[in-house]
Amino acid sequence: MVIKFDKDGTVEGLERLLTEARKSNAKSILVFACVANDFFDKKEEIDTLLKKSDLEIFGGIFPQIIYKNKSFERGTAILVFEDEVNINIIKDISSDKVDISQA
Repeated sequence: MVIKFDKDGTVEGLERLLTEARKSNAKSILVFACVANDFFDKKEEIDTLLKKSDLEIFGGIFPQIIYKNKSFERGTAILVFEDEVNINIIKDISSDKVDISQA
C-alpha cells in the first residue's frame, strides 16, 4: 500500500494522484477528501474523472484528514492498493435492523 497526498484539494490534484497510481500498477484506490475541497460543487467534474478510471475507487469526504501526523482542512489523500479490494455496501448501517455479521 502506498499513500499519496495533494495539499491543494483540487480536481486537477485528484486527477494527478489517480494518474500516478495507475502508473504504479494500482488496482484499487481509497480516497479521503476534505469538505473544503468543494468537491460537492464540482460533482460533474469529479463524476467524469472517476467514471473514466478503470480502477476500483471508493472513499469519502471528511471535515479534516490526517497525513504525516498533520491535520489538514483542505487536501486529498489516496491509499493505493496493488490488489483489488472487495467492496461491500451496507445500507442503513445505523439501523437496529441491520445485522452487520450477515452483511
